[in-house]
Amino acid sequence: MRILLALFLTYILYILIGPAGFHVPWEIIFYRAVRGGFAILAGASLSLSGVMLQALFSNPLVEPYILGVSSGATTGSLVAIFFLGLISPLALSGFSFLFSLLTVFLIFLLSAKLSPTREILLLTGISVGSTLTALNSILMMVKSREPASDLIFWLLGSLSGIGEKEILVSAVLLPFFAYSFLIHRELDLLLWGQEAESMGLNIRRSRVKIIIISTALTATVVSLSGVIGFVGLISPHISRKIYGWSHRKLIPASMGIGGLVLLSSDFIARNLISPAEVPVGLITSLVGAPLFLYLVMKRDKGSSLQELS
Repeated sequence: MRILLALFLTYILYILIGPAGFHVPWEIIFYRAVRGGFAILAGASLSLSGVMLQALFSNPLVEPYILGVSSGATTGSLVAIFFLGLISPLALSGFSFLFSLLTVFLIFLLSAKLSPTREILLLTGISVGSTLTALNSILMMVKSREPASDLIFWLLGSLSGIGEKEILVSAVLLPFFAYSFLIHRELDLLLWGQEAESMGLNIRRSRVKIIIISTALTATVVSLSGVIGFVGLISPHISRKIYGWSHRKLIPASMGIGGLVLLSSDFIARNLISPAEVPVGLITSLVGAPLFLYLVMKRDKGSSLQELS
């Protein structure tokens, strides 16, 4: 309840406070309400994706941005824009989802060739993600007529272009939210590794299911707002410190904190150097990157997710 109250109060302040003060036209209030609503949905989606991936790999360092899923989604959007001329939010989401899945399977394939360990999988994800990020930047420089235009801003993660269409497309996230509450026991069992099979869990089916859900959540957000990193790392980490590792509580808490983190970050991004705007992805990275380094330094070799909670 406290998370929901904090989220509600932050949302009200987000709508009311801006460079123009409290006396602003209704159109600006409406725009802030839509943008703030999307920030909550996007933050909850990235956090839920992070929670699922961390359970899947039993590793608190995993999240969509670090694993390379976000970079794959960006590649899908750029391919749709530059090579197929598609610009509708729904089409971009579809291509982002497809390329995110391909990225995940590529990471699995490469890590299996090297060594089937979680550490190698994480390093492979970072490597593939960095490569795709570089390729995305080159593609934008070559294909875009205005390399420093809105596409660069979008690549850094921005909610400045969010409107009613994006909110409608993001409604596809709601069924995934609802379904996640039904599989909290599966996520708990996955933390036990291969022992979960003796408890009646079909590990392969659960893994495929979680990969598809987490990829769809990330791809939808990336296609609409660009790459916003570390929200899927920050929010589960905070939630786990408060509620422990049981996903029955961890899922809703992480989603709420994720919405709060991204909403607060976008408020800072919108007002920090007003009337100009900072990409919100830079704000989340400023907080998330040091946290990621802290977790890496804290993590002993072979530590489990529960031991870091």
